[in-house]
Formats: sequence, structure tokens, C-alpha cells
Amino acid sequence: MELYHKDFDQWNQKKKALDNTSHIPPKFHNSEIWWLSFGTNIGHEINGKGSNFIRPVLILYKINATGFIGIPLTTKLRADRFTFEISQTAKTSCVVLSQIRYFSATRMWNKLGVIDQKTYRNLNCQMIAIFQELLK
Repeated sequence: MELYHKDFDQWNQKKKALDNTSHIPPKFHNSEIWWLSFGTNIGHEINGKGSNFIRPVLILYKINATGFIGIPLTTKLRADRFTFEISQTAKTSCVVLSQIRYFSATRMWNKLGVIDQKTYRNLNCQMIAIFQELLK
């Protein structure tokens, strides 16, 4: 089995450059999907891809103009309680609920799309069920 090489050094340089920009965050809203510089992470945490280490992320909840709670997407379809399938145009993706986290808007590149309100409500219901189970 070939091991995937993670380039932490290149990501560190990219992260420093992102942090040093005078980037004005774009306007964004709940239920939108954006490309974000996600980075190279450790273990089984999801990673970004390409030279900008990007990955699509669903905005679950906007905290303020500079940050939000988001959930990364993957095209690897899995049927378990920690994924939620969404259809974005002709593509089907999974929102990886186990990877939910806070994101700075500084990481944002461009808007990929938006999910419909019914799907967004169903996703929220699944998240609530997971949190209720965790809090037992």
C-alpha cells in the first residue's frame, strides 16, 4: 500500500501568506458552499488538495462577518450517521459531519453553490440528533 505524502511545509508557507494578507472577507450566508484553503492536517482529518490546499465547505452557521461554523464535503459517498448526502448540480457529495469546525473567512476563495432550504433543514436535524446522542 502506497502512503500518501502530506506536504506540511508547503501548507505552512501558504498558511503564513494567507494570514498576512489584508483580505476583505466576502459576504457569505448559511447553506452556501465555498472553496476554502483547508490545509494539510494530521491523522485522518480531512485535507485540502492542490497548490492552494482547497476543499469545498458548507457554511452551517455564520458567526459574524469574519467566521463561521462549516463542514467539509467529499465526493467519496459513505452511508453512515456522520455523513449527509447532498446533490450539487450533477454531482453528489457527502457533508462529513464528524469534521465540523470553525473557519475564518480569510480561508475563502470563491462560492461554489448553495443547497436548498429543505436539505439544509434536514442536515440541521441530523446534526441535532448527533449532538443529543453525544450529550447523553
